Amino acid sequence: MYNFSIQGNPDGMFSLDRYSGRIRLARHLDYEARKHYVVGLQASDGEHEVYTTQEVFVTDENDHAPQFDQQSYRVSHSLV
Repeated sequence: MYNFSIQGNPDGMFSLDRYSGRIRLARHLDYEARKHYVVGLQASDGEHEVYTTQEVFVTDENDHAPQFDQQSYRVSHSLV
């Protein structure tokens, strides 16, 4: 069985399937809030336990779409 180790799930950002060990996002990652996570994991067969960590690096993306007040704009310019 798989579990998060103590303090192994920072900010509750991840979920873990106890039987397969598959790690998934429980919430949306935000680069501006946190760029790096260390997830602590524990695996056990009922008799033996092992521990490891998995590092997650968040990459930045433009998650703020541009907003405009008008449907269209007209501009003019001249070359000097």
